[in-house]
Amino acid sequence: MVDLDDLKSCDLATGLDTRQLQAMRPLCEERKFPQGAVIFREGDKAEKLFVLLEGAVVINLPRESQPSIQLSSVAVGGSFGWSALVAPNRYTTQAEAVTACRLLAIDADGLHDLMRQEPTIVFNIMQHLIGVLSSRMKDMRLQMVEMLEVIDSLREGASRA
Repeated sequence: MVDLDDLKSCDLATGLDTRQLQAMRPLCEERKFPQGAVIFREGDKAEKLFVLLEGAVVINLPRESQPSIQLSSVAVGGSFGWSALVAPNRYTTQAEAVTACRLLAIDADGLHDLMRQEPTIVFNIMQHLIGVLSSRMKDMRLQMVEMLEVIDSLREGASRA
């Protein structure tokens, strides 16, 4: 069983009391991934929600025959793989270990069952999820602005030629 301190260190656990954290412990398992490992791929069945305990993880959008686009990076204590909590339960991105990583893998079905019993857990997890999604949207918006600026400068250069 995972260490309670590892669970307490997760952003996901903010606002949860010891009893609620103890109820989550059986749903969690520790997993280790070497540098460069793909933790999950876009389209895979999403059965686990992950929390980064040590290392570095990036969230990528894979593209056929082109390099992936990095959408975000995960901070230690941060969670990823939220597709496990939302139908149709397929990962919509790819997660990759930038360095060797130690993760918590939380069973999504078990977490759903626990959330039905504990409304406070639902509230805290959904609050956290909204924050994660908001941050990712901000990152993507900034990336889009940068791409538009590059396109504009290319157009200006082409019109001068």
